[in-house]
Amino acid sequence: MSTRDHDTTPSTTVTTSAPTAPGEGSSRASHTSRSPSRAKRVRIILAALLAAIIAIGGGGTVWWTLGGGARTVALMRREPAEPATQTAIDAVTGFAYRSAPGFLDAANGDDGNVNVNYSPTSMWMALALAAQGAGGATRTQLDETLGAKGLGDGDYTSLRSSVNGRYDDARSVMDVHDSVWVDGRYTLKDSFRRAAQERFDADVESLAFDARAEKRMSEWIEDNTHGMLKPDIRLNADTVMTIIDTVYADGRWETPFEETNTEDRTFHGASRERMVPMMAHTFDSMGYAQAADGSWRRVSIPFDNGGALTVLLPAEGRFDEFSSDAARLEWAMSTCSARETGGDAPTCSEKAGTDAAGNAVPEVEAASTSVDLKLPRFSIENAFSPESAEKTLRALGVTDAFSQGTADFSGMLEPDGLPGNPFIGEIIQGTRIEVNEKGAKAAAFTQIQTEAAGAPIADKVTFDVDRPFLYELSTPDGVPLFIGAVRDL
Repeated sequence: MSTRDHDTTPSTTVTTSAPTAPGEGSSRASHTSRSPSRAKRVRIILAALLAAIIAIGGGGTVWWTLGGGARTVALMRREPAEPATQTAIDAVTGFAYRSAPGFLDAANGDDGNVNVNYSPTSMWMALALAAQGAGGATRTQLDETLGAKGLGDGDYTSLRSSVNGRYDDARSVMDVHDSVWVDGRYTLKDSFRRAAQERFDADVESLAFDARAEKRMSEWIEDNTHGMLKPDIRLNADTVMTIIDTVYADGRWETPFEETNTEDRTFHGASRERMVPMMAHTFDSMGYAQAADGSWRRVSIPFDNGGALTVLLPAEGRFDEFSSDAARLEWAMSTCSARETGGDAPTCSEKAGTDAAGNAVPEVEAASTSVDLKLPRFSIENAFSPESAEKTLRALGVTDAFSQGTADFSGMLEPDGLPGNPFIGEIIQGTRIEVNEKGAKAAAFTQIQTEAAGAPIADKVTFDVDRPFLYELSTPDGVPLFIGAVRDL
């Protein structure tokens, strides 16, 4: 943590660009803020910026940023991982599924990309940090939406330890970091500073919001995403504080795919068919689940640290049923998952019942079985607009925080000299994920009537991911760092 003060005039725009990997071209999505008619002079920007860059093979990429020995030393310097508390896991996971459909909507990508990669954990951490300075209805709405009511210091710190800690004999790396940046003309309240540092281990900077501040913020993001995310930050004149959260994941498959088995195959996308490199491997034992009515199947590909990339393959014509409905998505991703069973049950059977919204759902069976898996290489780069983030959060019940007339962030800054009431002006999130042989590098609901159980899980199943699918990249504790949708390749 460091504090520095400068005395220059701030710039007048905010621009956040999506990540660009080292050695790649200059293709970047960017967002420039526009001052809406309701905007006043004081705003808080929550820049939830993250990178999922996991296991890119080949030279000149982050996969080889550290040599074998240097990487081992860097990992050994970390404190051993401690499990997150169940209340903290439940809070982040619940928010993840409630918020995901709003971001998985293909229209949400600023670049019109139909494939979407969203980090609910980064969004949760940034909003939870902001909530430490909120009061009244603003705090109530944030706590209820985040599932954070009743969380204590130990819950918040356990999340950080679980993600950032060292796992024995694992080369996978996962990181979450937070920072608070305040215009040097204003003063953070001691209570907010303590909460930010003790609960989130946040770096706190006080400095003039000028070009040097923009550069320092960009460098902080670059450092904490291991060089993969290099946004162009521009601050505007009415910004008094910025909260930045970064999430980085470098996950190595427990059993890598053999590159010699990869061959071009047809991916039957939502709008086109295309030949893509399809990875292939037969796993002797893998977590597999299926719905009795055939509406979806699911596999979990383990990382060497106990985390996983879970792939949900809806039946043909039923993709939107899960991508657009929070209760259906949670049911399909979570039922009989390792997170739900504690990772101890080799088999699981969940009888027909109802999902979180009370809709009828069929029986689910899960088992550890041999899986002949074919999975396409894919990469997604997204920049979510502030408008789509605000729309999604408003729909979840966070309304007061976005309006100067109703927001209560009185616990953040000392009132002396403040030109107005602080409120959240923008939430910006940029993401990237790449998946290959080495690892995963960072509408209306139709009710189903079920009257009979499906076929039992075979000793060996074939799982061809050759059509639109959903995925979840999770920590060893089952916290969803990323949830995404692949419609076309």
